[in-house]
Amino acid sequence: MRPFAVIRGALDAAQLQALRSEADALATEAPPSVDNGCVCEPLCDDPQGAWRIDRAAYVAARKLKPCERVLFEVLPRIAETHLGSSQVVLFNEHYVVKPPCTSVEFRWHADASLQIPGWHPETCPRYVSCWVALDQCDEKNGCLIIKCNGEEVPIRCGAGDVVLLMDDCVHSSGANSSSSSRRGDYAPFSFAPI
Repeated sequence: MRPFAVIRGALDAAQLQALRSEADALATEAPPSVDNGCVCEPLCDDPQGAWRIDRAAYVAARKLKPCERVLFEVLPRIAETHLGSSQVVLFNEHYVVKPPCTSVEFRWHADASLQIPGWHPETCPRYVSCWVALDQCDEKNGCLIIKCNGEEVPIRCGAGDVVLLMDDCVHSSGANSSSSSRRGDYAPFSFAPI
């Protein structure tokens, strides 16, 4: 499996608009800031039931109705292809909304080491994160930067592109010095429930 890939134009205009609308609504409810890492959570504070493994329970556990086609069809097929699997499970989901002219940066990290204490690929199902660019992303507004073969590679994206990050892919993102918010939807998928 490659540590990362970019799927250009993965979402159509309607899908992109649905995700943008949800990101904006969540950002209005709980404004992104340094304190919350610019993360907007779509799940209720205390989700109940089998929300990690059952589609209906997951939809019920969210604050707003999701764009189900993207979350349960488009992104899982992309993740399955990258993982070489015939089936994947949604592990988590949130939006990252970097407000304009802010200093919020994400330090170098691999997602697994932040999300799963003691994670090791031999003891935990591997997963790939689908990071959906909801806006054009470049160095000015804090695009993703990947460490690959000893080099730092900025990932410039168009709105609707999907960046795939393996669980152990080291990456960061810079501050948003532009005059507009930089929004992304983050949804990791694993081989099996985590």
